[in-house]
Amino acid sequence: MIQGHHNTMFPKSRLFRLGLITLCLVLGIVILFPTSVATLRTNLAEQQWQAQRMSSYRIQVQISGAWMHMIVDTTVQEGRIVQAICTEADIPKPCNFPPDYTYSVPGLFALARIGSPLAARTSIPTTVASCLSIGFDSTYHYPVDMQHDCRGTLDDEWSTHVQSFELLK
Repeated sequence: MIQGHHNTMFPKSRLFRLGLITLCLVLGIVILFPTSVATLRTNLAEQQWQAQRMSSYRIQVQISGAWMHMIVDTTVQEGRIVQAICTEADIPKPCNFPPDYTYSVPGLFALARIGSPLAARTSIPTTVASCLSIGFDSTYHYPVDMQHDCRGTLDDEWSTHVQSFELLK
């Protein structure tokens, strides 16, 4: 018998065991608290947007769906919405949305969370992929395109598209 010969298939070093324990913990967290890749991307984009500290801008969002076709032109000064004009059928008028229902950049991020399986766990089982797809602006990281469409349901589809974004001084 050769002394000092060990089975090298399963290293018993402290570093290997620590790595194995860490992997098991991470997998356990992912299984217990499922978060979609889309939700993680949205959270990262929102952090990138917030890090830029842009508080004055004008954003024009096109909203389309079975229930609505309009353009919302929102002006934000020092983080507050100072004007929101809704244009439907080529007729502009002040928007009359509730205060927490806006098409500013934070409002678009909130809409992304409302459509996510994490936020809507009561109505969308965690095993079903989200019905929401999101694209982000490559410079400022706000949600530039969102499409919501669940298979097997009628008239639930909607989309938003940022037509223009302008920083204000």
